[in-house]
Amino acid sequence: MILRPLEEKDTEALFELFKEEKGANWIDFPITSLQRFKGHISELLAGEFLGFAVPRVILDPVTQKIAGLILLTNIDTENQSAEMGTWLGFNYRGSGLNQQAKAEMIQYAFTELNLAKILLVTAEQNIASIKAIAKLPYTCKTRGDEYGALKKHYAFLYRKNILIYKITHEDFFAKK
Repeated sequence: MILRPLEEKDTEALFELFKEEKGANWIDFPITSLQRFKGHISELLAGEFLGFAVPRVILDPVTQKIAGLILLTNIDTENQSAEMGTWLGFNYRGSGLNQQAKAEMIQYAFTELNLAKILLVTAEQNIASIKAIAKLPYTCKTRGDEYGALKKHYAFLYRKNILIYKITHEDFFAKK
């Protein structure tokens, strides 16, 4: 396992990874100051306590150092859905950790949380994210107006064109 629950003590290590990131415009974390970042981490931890988020730290399997973060957010138990996002430190990209972390988190979402689908939201211009998603055999790009309101919401929020990919329980276990 390369995932473990996020803890407050992880804040500074994550902040150091995030603040050096040149692609910070792809993430929705407040990385302008450690204090703001701490507040965001506290919100994620509260979200897990309340049942609508699952934040996990991605660990380097060799050194056990923090390599990134993966999140399930907007968990909707009634509709059996959630959104997932990942972020890896620059030095860990291309190592296979992203794909491994996603598979671990998706397995958890479908078996422990009994979800039926997970959405991956990314900016149309985020080529690295799109390539990472393409490596997952069990994802499919959503059709035209499917999730139109959600696309508009994120486009407004981030001022970027948005793509949404979907992972279903059936596809994950059939193509895994």
